[in-house]
Amino acid sequence: MAFAIPGLILGFILASILNAITRYILYSLTNNYDSYALSNGSILIGLLIGSMVPLLSNIIPIQRALGKNLRASLDLYHRKVGELTIAVQKLKNYGLSIE
Repeated sequence: MAFAIPGLILGFILASILNAITRYILYSLTNNYDSYALSNGSILIGLLIGSMVPLLSNIIPIQRALGKNLRASLDLYHRKVGELTIAVQKLKNYGLSIE
């Protein structure tokens, strides 16, 4: 939350500025006169996503760490095997050739 709350505040400030600039340009082209403020829906969605994503992104790693003993949780050299698989294949196996 130490990074999420300042990021959320900065995000709302930037969104308000960019929204005002965009609406000013569009409203001057279309002769529309409406508020330049963010809508209630956009503020609500921003608050929900800005607060829930950091919380949810920390739940799984914390559960993994708490599911093991302290030594296994803090061991940086032995990661979970099989998290990532990379397969290198040649193009000529698919019938393509650059020659």
